[in-house]
Amino acid sequence: YKFITLGGTSAPYSANPKSDYVPDGAAPYAVTGYFSKQPITTITTTPGGFWFTVDGDYYKAPQNFTEDVFGSGWAPGTLHTLTGFSPIQPYSVNSQYVFNSWSDGGALSHMFTVPSGATTIAGNFTAQYVPGVYTEPLCAATVTMKPTSSSGFYNAGTVVTVKLTNPATGLKINGWTGDLSGKKTTQKLTVNDEELAIANYNDVPQPFAVTALSPDLFASGSAGGTVKIKGTGFGANEAVFVNNVYRGSTFVSSKEIDVALTSADLTTPGAFPIAVSNYPAWGLCGAAIGKGRPGLCPGPVTPEACCARRGRRPQTPLI
Repeated sequence: YKFITLGGTSAPYSANPKSDYVPDGAAPYAVTGYFSKQPITTITTTPGGFWFTVDGDYYKAPQNFTEDVFGSGWAPGTLHTLTGFSPIQPYSVNSQYVFNSWSDGGALSHMFTVPSGATTIAGNFTAQYVPGVYTEPLCAATVTMKPTSSSGFYNAGTVVTVKLTNPATGLKINGWTGDLSGKKTTQKLTVNDEELAIANYNDVPQPFAVTALSPDLFASGSAGGTVKIKGTGFGANEAVFVNNVYRGSTFVSSKEIDVALTSADLTTPGAFPIAVSNYPAWGLCGAAIGKGRPGLCPGPVTPEACCARRGRRPQTPLI
């Protein structure tokens, strides 16, 4: 005997071994395994797990069929209609799989005859992805990718040349983050997934980021004091937000901005954000520079570095 399919589980029913979810509640979880000595017709896909229909009924690859399990309609010599789906987007709108072929040579939707012996019909699909490449801020430079793609999708393994041109006046590239690195304005990107690359610009040579707050802890009910915001890439026109509200600040250097906390900020124990946004004097293009935006922690910093915390000493600071 050979394994054919399962009953009482989620698809794919012919996966073996099979992972499944046991339902909550008192309902019984009854699973039946079906076996047969007859020749097996298997329909599968590469990659696995894609949906298809046979005679209008939906199945998920892989799926086995025999006459004694699925009825006389699967006897040798019977005719069936197999239909795949393309493109398939099983994960997100930026990943898809497009049909290449069925192993029996049929079209995406075609008829086949059940043979007298065991057979496998396999559908082959090609992975395609949309790479995300942009500048921060968005107006910092023009991004081009070659070869171009009218749909935005590229076959897995495609090597794309990414190029930055027409930089905005006064902006300097601070480096790539994500799936590209360094400061070169022309780079190669191999598309093997939903690649993401961000070219970070600033109006000073250093990257715009917050690295620490000093001090980062005040006693609840205290009179407040000055917080030194430590980081890199600060300019004289930065905007500071305390608990999502703009607060006047003092520019000390490209590595420090000072902001004053008052007793009103510290009346209630808990945490609140201190954020810095880069607003260069030369225009709106700088409004989105860096990761900092009102009410958000700027840059890749820890909550401890981003948030001024209010609490009773020696209580562990809340994040």
